[in-house]
Amino acid sequence: MFLAVLWISCNCAFAAGLAGSALLFDGADDYVHAAYIDAYQSPGFTYEVWINPNVDLSQITDHQVILDRGEDPDSDNASFRFYADRYGRGLALSYEDNSDYSHYFYTDFFPATNNWTHVAATRSVGGVVSIYANGGLLKRWESSSAPTDNSFQEISIGSAINSIGGVDFTTHFFEGIIDECAGRGRRFPISPQHVSSTSEVVKI
Repeated sequence: MFLAVLWISCNCAFAAGLAGSALLFDGADDYVHAAYIDAYQSPGFTYEVWINPNVDLSQITDHQVILDRGEDPDSDNASFRFYADRYGRGLALSYEDNSDYSHYFYTDFFPATNNWTHVAATRSVGGVVSIYANGGLLKRWESSSAPTDNSFQEISIGSAINSIGGVDFTTHFFEGIIDECAGRGRRFPISPQHVSSTSEVVKI
């Protein structure tokens, strides 16, 4: 299991979480950035997090990013983005491969406003991509190209990191509360039983 828990920078407030405090994002300029680690380069992964959006995600006019490891300023490859899509396609996952080609996975599912929802995205080494809500499978893709292993960008919570001309900037801000982010460098089985147990979750 891995999660970069060493914050490089934090520009957000705090609110009551599932247990203790959580990160509160205002949807305008709040973010948390955490350090890069080599485990991020695995072709298999699991990212999971509890979210409590303050807005109707079916009505947003900009992407609202939950977790992101965005564009590398040197390679221009973006390895991972878990977000609510602004074009009405719901909870979504995207990443780029080593050829800088983007791959998108849409669910048409919108987490409820002002309620906690556990969301997770997984990819097996063999290429099976799955997205879950509250431990239930929303959608599965049986094959996919491997995500880039040429991005050394840090991870961002509640926003995305983009790069233009080698200069990083933060965008696509989440509005609401985020709690209990976790990641693994392999596909981990997500189920309602797993979601109900916090023993497997590393809190930020």
